[in-house]
Amino acid sequence: MTESTTPTPSPTTPAPVPKPVAKPSLPEPKFNTKAGRLLTDTRYWPTERWKNPWRIPSYQRAAILLGVIVLGGLLLGAVVGELSSWGNQIFNALSRFVAQKGGTSEVSLFVWDLIKVLIVLHIVLINGLFMIWWERKISAHIQTRLGPIYVGGWHGWAQTIADGIKLLLKEDVVPGMADSLIHRLAPVVVIVPAILAFAPVSFGKELAAANLDMGILYIFAVASISVIGIVMAGWASGNKYSLLGGLRSAAQLVSYELPRSFSVVPVLMLAGSLSLPVIAQAQTGYWFHVIPKWYIFYPFVGQIGFIIFLIASVAETNRIPFDIPEAESELVAGFHT
Repeated sequence: MTESTTPTPSPTTPAPVPKPVAKPSLPEPKFNTKAGRLLTDTRYWPTERWKNPWRIPSYQRAAILLGVIVLGGLLLGAVVGELSSWGNQIFNALSRFVAQKGGTSEVSLFVWDLIKVLIVLHIVLINGLFMIWWERKISAHIQTRLGPIYVGGWHGWAQTIADGIKLLLKEDVVPGMADSLIHRLAPVVVIVPAILAFAPVSFGKELAAANLDMGILYIFAVASISVIGIVMAGWASGNKYSLLGGLRSAAQLVSYELPRSFSVVPVLMLAGSLSLPVIAQAQTGYWFHVIPKWYIFYPFVGQIGFIIFLIASVAETNRIPFDIPEAESELVAGFHT
């Protein structure tokens, strides 16, 4: 009888050890020394390569160009101020032209008011386009980024125009559970008061869309209507998160509206009027032929009021560090959800 032998197990081969995955690294920055720009896209500014970037010719040219832009803006303001002093002459010429065509004085007043409204509207809209691009560039350089750089050529100056065209071409998507009428009406309620608030602002002696005796009160009253539009947008979306975001944004706007209103009270008391032209006229002249008689230079009262107004205005516009209502770093972006 043969003995049964158990087969010896074959030695098992060890499993191959997986190679460690290499961590992705940022590309090595490459530079065009002549132009002073990056050739490889990266979010980090290479200060370790260029300790003093102001030695770069492009930086020096940009600083000179920035000074030219600031001086040009001041010169443009002076030109607008001089042109506004000719308002009576332009109005008289317009009245004579309308009278020759058989029109009445009411027609002359209507056409003149329409011209002023169009001028102020263009100033506000063009200023908005420029300031959005300006804010994006300044904040990008503060955060060691480049910001808009391609659209339009020079530092991406046409980026805001391209963004506006993109938004106009987008489809108006309305959620299924939303109130479509209020959902479409909410942006109008937000934007229209923001533009109407510039009506009593004097861009010159005779260059104001509406010369109101209570201009300051009108601005604060009209600007507060935008809060209603934000609540409407949150409620009409049919989303609880959007509603909570709208209420949170409205609460912040209302809470900072009070200190901003109180910060203007010293100016009203010093000027003795609520009219913006009267307040501007009260600040004409110089102390010691050098210091302008602006209320901001009044000891203590002017500086404290300016700081409170500045902080409250930054909070009203939801800028950093008061950008909690927009919640760009959260998954639920406030009333934008």
